[in-house]
Amino acid sequence: MSNLTSSKTGAFVIDFHDPFLILEYDKHFLDMMKYSIQTMRKHVTNLSDIIHEDDYNKLTTSLSHQLARSNHTFDQVRIIKGDQKSYPVLLNGQVYTLDDGREVLSFTCTDASVSEPSDAIQHNVSDLERFSQSVRCGLSKHICDNSLTLIWANDYYYKLFGYTKTEYEETFENSLIPLIYPEDLSLVVNSITSLLEDHKVDITFRIKHKSQNFRWVNLIAASISSEKYDGFPIANFVLNDITDLKYAEMRASLEAQKYEIISDISDEIPFEYEIHTVTITYSKKYDDIFGRKSIHRHPIEKFINAGLISEDTIDNFKGIYEAAIRGEAIHSTEYKLRTKHGDYEWHYSTFSLIKDEHDKPLRAVGILRNIDAQKKEQEALLKRAQTDAVTGLLNKATTETFLKQRLKKIQSGEYGIVMLIDIDDFKNINDTYGHLTGDEVIVDIAHILKQYTSNDGFVGRIGGDEFLVYLPNILDKTLACEKAEKFVSKLHTKYPGEEGKPKVTLSIGIAATDVPIPYSDIMEQADAAVYQAKLNGKDCYVLYNDAIERSEYHNERRSNMCNFDPIVISNAINILSEDSDTITCIQKAINYVGETLDIDRIAIWEYQNNRNFLDKTFEYQSPSYPYADGRTENLSAMQWEEVDTMTITGTYHSANTKAIKLNNFGKGSFSGVKEFMQSKFTYNGSAFAYIGYFSYSDDTVWSTNTIETFKLFSSILTGYM
Repeated sequence: MSNLTSSKTGAFVIDFHDPFLILEYDKHFLDMMKYSIQTMRKHVTNLSDIIHEDDYNKLTTSLSHQLARSNHTFDQVRIIKGDQKSYPVLLNGQVYTLDDGREVLSFTCTDASVSEPSDAIQHNVSDLERFSQSVRCGLSKHICDNSLTLIWANDYYYKLFGYTKTEYEETFENSLIPLIYPEDLSLVVNSITSLLEDHKVDITFRIKHKSQNFRWVNLIAASISSEKYDGFPIANFVLNDITDLKYAEMRASLEAQKYEIISDISDEIPFEYEIHTVTITYSKKYDDIFGRKSIHRHPIEKFINAGLISEDTIDNFKGIYEAAIRGEAIHSTEYKLRTKHGDYEWHYSTFSLIKDEHDKPLRAVGILRNIDAQKKEQEALLKRAQTDAVTGLLNKATTETFLKQRLKKIQSGEYGIVMLIDIDDFKNINDTYGHLTGDEVIVDIAHILKQYTSNDGFVGRIGGDEFLVYLPNILDKTLACEKAEKFVSKLHTKYPGEEGKPKVTLSIGIAATDVPIPYSDIMEQADAAVYQAKLNGKDCYVLYNDAIERSEYHNERRSNMCNFDPIVISNAINILSEDSDTITCIQKAINYVGETLDIDRIAIWEYQNNRNFLDKTFEYQSPSYPYADGRTENLSAMQWEEVDTMTITGTYHSANTKAIKLNNFGKGSFSGVKEFMQSKFTYNGSAFAYIGYFSYSDDTVWSTNTIETFKLFSSILTGYM
């Protein structure tokens, strides 16, 4: 009888995903299994380690089938204990959801084996009785008549309806029919009718409750063909209360509808990337916008192979999934996605990563947003910052930047060619024919230079009447001379000095190098060659050599006029477009502008939900900033909004803040300011943030270029904010 006193019931928990890891177990389960805790941890880790191999597939299939309809399971299988013998057990399971969203299945395991044959029936009946009263589901036996008359039920069956056994018998005379919700009665009756043929039913319906309106239950019924009562078949019922699950499904459905509505009225498309299944799921809006399905397995291969991603942004697109697999908490990128019209448009994608309790990535949840208009505006701003307004060529600052970059990369065996081109006697052309003709000459020369420059080279206007052409990867310097001849010949044809048109000639200096060389050195060589061309009578070209005297060219190179600092703007855009998260890029760009232009302070404040206050979200402070406390982190929106009333452009500047007569200006964050500029960020016509530029010095006055640079920088920031 020793076996009868050993543990007959235990509990264990598994992760309900293949390979069904055993996560926890109690002492009673260890005693039942005849394992030490050390052996269990070392050799018994998966469900397949304890279930008889002939029962394992049957059990997993049964679990999936039952859990698809309720959160309870009931099975009888054989387990392999520590003595390597198999024993029958009853498994009663229930699904639980952990805090991290993971689902686990908790089992109560009851040993159905006996050791002494003479007591077999008694022990089996005793174990089954204990089991039937311990499970959290209604177990009952019914006659399949017009009343579904109850023959037997466990205690939980009566609890489902809120009645005691006596109340149930006296009030309903053991009939189940009166307790079925009227709207669902036909479903139950029809199902019980089909039970006589199919021998099994699985349905969900509502039952009446003593103190509540109704409860949702899931019924699994099986007929017993060999048993009859007064000619009617007998059926076993398993009733699970799924009211909470049903309400959760309803709430989830409502949330999903709300989710889709929010998606429809916004500019963003939410998505979820399941790392384990390599599946990305977009909201329904994706299907409407792009005309293709919103769920994709293995999206990297499918999107690229189908040509949905522009070739120049494929690496950015791959980076989304690689970052998720690496476990990056947040990742943002931009790539060009093909629309349903066949063209490519810029899209911004960002996600947040969800991990399991072992810090392993589970899924990425994010949004996809069309930023094509914004990117085109940025490209236009960048082009404006880099090009000459009259000719469309690179301006002086950008030409210098590009040339310095190219000179560092020159490799032995190939020449980099710099051609300085000066218009001969251009002042006389302006004085004689007028500035309109002078501008026409400038534009025509720019067109000729671009026409005869290879795709790898570039052309810049570096002065009022001076140009620079760079030719890379040239094997023979004579090619540069041929180019110069073409420039001159084409211009002679265009401006021969007849029929009221001026005669236009060029002096061209050519310098070449096949090794990396400082910018100043090659420009000095090209200057000397231009000067020699002038001495040679103009309207010619000279290839620099060491015999040419390096005298400084008399026509001093003049800067193209602009109202902002193009290098600052160009570098700021490059920083904002770095392959990093947007917040980091914005902060780095603000720091760069502040340091480069020597500003005391730049700060951005964004509206809170109630729009009465603004939070400081980005800030740059120079070493000379006089206030160690950083001023306020939170301030009334009224201060910014008052200043905003003084402008219709969204930007306000004052070099004399004492003259600003507003109730709230000069207080808090604005106290001590000598010169100040404010710009607001708007979206769909509504302000969502402000940026402020602050000077606290009496001696510093911002130049026009500095102020215009602030304005252009603020405009660029809007899209990123």
